Amino acid sequence: LAGALAAFEDSAVALAGALAIGDLAAAKLAGAEGHHTQHDFSNEVYEWLAGGPEEPHHEGNVKLEATDWAWTPNTILLKKGETTVLEITGTGLLPHGIWIPALGVNVDTPNGEVTLVEITPQKAGEFFLGCNNPLCGGDAQHSQMSGTVIVIE
Repeated sequence: LAGALAAFEDSAVALAGALAIGDLAAAKLAGAEGHHTQHDFSNEVYEWLAGGPEEPHHEGNVKLEATDWAWTPNTILLKKGETTVLEITGTGLLPHGIWIPALGVNVDTPNGEVTLVEITPQKAGEFFLGCNNPLCGGDAQHSQMSGTVIVIE
């Protein structure tokens, strides 16, 4: 959901910028892109609400990959009060770390290793998942390394 929403937001910003400077050709392109990204986002929301394509929540272990500059998957679903082990494999060239501030997670994830992080969320909601190492790339790359943790009741 987070990736589709970001694409839709980006296209809306591009459209607003083109309209602000009166560039109608760029506005038409951005408008068309916004139309497509809105549909993608809407479809992902409906699939998520219907319980697919993602599982309703993860039980036991969740495998995550920390690459340069993304989490795979970038959305994980957990259940409040249920313990889950995050199995994080660092595969990028640069060191990363998992950071979920709202859930008290801040652990380095060295490259070439599997890092296990046990988590038992005590509150439901949608929370930021990011990298704790600001040296993993420039601001543009580091800011791309984000995702979402959704905790259900």
